Amino acid sequence: MNRSRIGALVVALCLVPLASAQVLVLTEGQFWVYAEARAISAFDTDGDSGTRMQDSFSASASAFASENDPDLGSHSAGASGFASWTLQALGQTSTLSGGVSGSAESVSGGLDASAMGGGSVSLTFMVTDRANGTISSSGTAASDLSIYDGLSFVPFITGFNGTQFLSMEAGLYRWDSAAVATVGGTNVASASVGYDITMTAVPEPATMLALSLGALGLLARRRA
Repeated sequence: MNRSRIGALVVALCLVPLASAQVLVLTEGQFWVYAEARAISAFDTDGDSGTRMQDSFSASASAFASENDPDLGSHSAGASGFASWTLQALGQTSTLSGGVSGSAESVSGGLDASAMGGGSVSLTFMVTDRANGTISSSGTAASDLSIYDGLSFVPFITGFNGTQFLSMEAGLYRWDSAAVATVGGTNVASASVGYDITMTAVPEPATMLALSLGALGLLARRRA
């Protein structure tokens, strides 16, 4: 076996554990999805909240209310909310994506009507190794990224809307997104946020040095 084939084999074997490492690990996910519709005295609401630790999740809620008065008129209101996330890993690259949205519609025929719908997510995840990648947040609202400093979560990127390249050291992070729509009278409103975090682990210099030295050592042994 020639030296080039030995070197390729050594590097491939050494990279196997690295390639299987998942750089983003979801440690906790909290969501709040709510919908509230009001029409004079009528009130209807439906919501869901809780903590999930699985890698994918979605929840929704909806509400509707109406009121009729023979003298003053009629009106109705409806609202809905949605939240989701998905965590995927392919080798050393992990992607956390999802979105939240809210919509509200009120129709007034003489009496006041109001509606509110929305959703929010708060995801706590761990970056297992130093990683490079992109984060994006798009929609009618902004998102926040925080990092745990040993005592509490402190701002890392706040009021974020757009796409940004960044490096993230190993540690604990939290991503927050929320979208709320409120209306009154005869109106329609909607709000939404979509988010995506894609990170790829960056081998530490010591790891790369060890791999190089190991390959060189085997080559030297083969030559001898």
